[in-house]
Amino acid sequence: MHKLITQIGLLATTGSIALLSTSCGATKIIQCNSVVKVTKDAEVLANEFATAAKTTNPKQVNQLLVDTSEKMRKYSKEIQDLPIQDETIKGFQSRIATSYINYGKALDGMSSAITAKNEARVDQAASDLQALATKEKTLTAEFDNYCK
Repeated sequence: MHKLITQIGLLATTGSIALLSTSCGATKIIQCNSVVKVTKDAEVLANEFATAAKTTNPKQVNQLLVDTSEKMRKYSKEIQDLPIQDETIKGFQSRIATSYINYGKALDGMSSAITAKNEARVDQAASDLQALATKEKTLTAEFDNYCK
């Protein structure tokens, strides 16, 4: 369970995309900021989940996994539905949406593994979450660089 909490913390710390400077044209800034708003909402969710998972019994953690997975899919749809015209930002939009879907799948895998009491699958799901966190850090840096 400690490994689960650690991996959930990674999700919370990597879900953010920094606020942007105003050195670009207004249209680009507005589009970047619309993406940032949704990612900030997802970051709040991840932080709330990490906090709750540390203070909740294992059965409730499993429900938190399921609930958070569903909400990550919701944020993926919100990102996809943004009216982005800038082709580069559209690429980031797609990658972020895919990332949120993949987080949802990894959280579902963690939930399933906990339910099955399958430690190897829990370890695999934790590894999947860690890999997603690493990719998210790269994506965040690229997005920030483009939008600054």
